[in-house]
Amino acid sequence: MGVLAVAAWLATAVAPAYALTSAGKMELLRTYQPVTWFSAAELFTPTNVGAFEGNVRLRWQSASGTFSTASPGSASPTPEEIANARDTQCQAGLRNPCWLLDESNCNAGGGVAPAVLACYQNAWQAAGPKRVVYGRVFHSRKGWALQYWYFYYDHEFEPQLAAPGSATLTIQHEGDWQSITVVLSPDMTPRWVGLGGHCLGLRRDWSAAPRIGRHPVAHVARGSHAGWFGQGAKRVPRRADCLSKSENAALDAGGVTVSDSVTEGSVSGPPNIPGLGTYTPTGVILLSAAQTWTAYPGAWGEREFADIVVNGTTVASGQHGFSGVGPSHLGRIWTHPIGATHRWPRAYTRFR
Repeated sequence: MGVLAVAAWLATAVAPAYALTSAGKMELLRTYQPVTWFSAAELFTPTNVGAFEGNVRLRWQSASGTFSTASPGSASPTPEEIANARDTQCQAGLRNPCWLLDESNCNAGGGVAPAVLACYQNAWQAAGPKRVVYGRVFHSRKGWALQYWYFYYDHEFEPQLAAPGSATLTIQHEGDWQSITVVLSPDMTPRWVGLGGHCLGLRRDWSAAPRIGRHPVAHVARGSHAGWFGQGAKRVPRRADCLSKSENAALDAGGVTVSDSVTEGSVSGPPNIPGLGTYTPTGVILLSAAQTWTAYPGAWGEREFADIVVNGTTVASGQHGFSGVGPSHLGRIWTHPIGATHRWPRAYTRFR
């Protein structure tokens, strides 16, 4: 049994039943599957979870700041024993995260150094990856949400910075999840498209969203993998940058603006889209209870590492939290995707 299959026993969430059959859900997901345009020089493209699973170790927090690969509960615990031991092994104050998946070939502590990123690229490619997106169909009285979840082996955020003085900002972590959501009315009329990115997202009405037929077009920023509705230098507002108040205050004091780099490099998406030339199609895998890893509640990677310097003053250096959690543990974007994406702004112009 793989690490993620074992980890699935750490939670008991079960996806609700939907009115459509699996075949019907797949038909819907393929009908609106996005075209994803990756930025030039992007090092990582969406991949299958299995490419990551074969290279990770499951670790649990045995003491404050200490994660152990030793078996909890017994020398050779069963999945049930791991689940039963969770509350005693990961006590209050040690549950954020309690569990993490650590890519065993490389160390995120090296940040965005070329050798570090090459290590992750090589480990990813050696696993025989597949280009896929994980699709989910959500239904409520408000309509339908078609969610496309993209998993990236590594996240290497090196934004464009504008500042009157000198500044640097990089953030690196393993295991990156991003989403695109297409919302339909109860009668299945397309209403809007939501592109997730950083700690917020953008929404556009269906009539205004860039599309090729029924396929929304998302431009993916280099490194951050955030989705945008066009190209260029895209300002990331403080509200969306995932940094702390003190870190944002330091950026404000230095007049530092943070922008994603969004260009047109390689493209992927449904097969046989006209006008795109030769490209690699992205397969759709229907998310269901068959993917036991959806229940895994921990971090999809080891510690996140950041380097933030403003006008010669080090604001952050080294450990900076942890890699993100999986889709079913991301709050309202999973439990209420229609309402969550409806609250996203159409543009970031009103945010700093």
